[in-house]
Amino acid sequence: MLQRLAGVCVAALLIALCVAAVGRADDKKDDKKKAKDLIVGKWEHTKKEGDVEAKITLDFAKDGKFTMTLEAGALNFNVKGKYKFVDDKNLELTLQDPQSKEEKTEKVKVVKISDKEVEIEGKGMGDKTEVTKFTRAK
Repeated sequence: MLQRLAGVCVAALLIALCVAAVGRADDKKDDKKKAKDLIVGKWEHTKKEGDVEAKITLDFAKDGKFTMTLEAGALNFNVKGKYKFVDDKNLELTLQDPQSKEEKTEKVKVVKISDKEVEIEGKGMGDKTEVTKFTRAK
């Protein structure tokens, strides 16, 4: 009786290990999708500041160009630029400052990315580093 119980426990443990290994293999398939492929498309972030709702849209094209649109009350503007991945987690954005017309390059970090969401860490207001979560536009 005790041997049979031990055999059942070992069999259950082996099944659990196999299921866990299969689950990790599926996770690795998702990890193989490179950030540079996943970033392509339109992403949105909405934030409410007091009475004003601000919407930021990022549109990354396959050819390395992007457009950023900001809509906040009466304030609306578009910025066009170029992007490139320095490595799997770091993105370099080159854009023209809408006021000074100077070309600037900013480095941001892709903290997390999937088919549905991307989290980007970069400088916010006052050079404070912050993470912004975008969802894929429908």
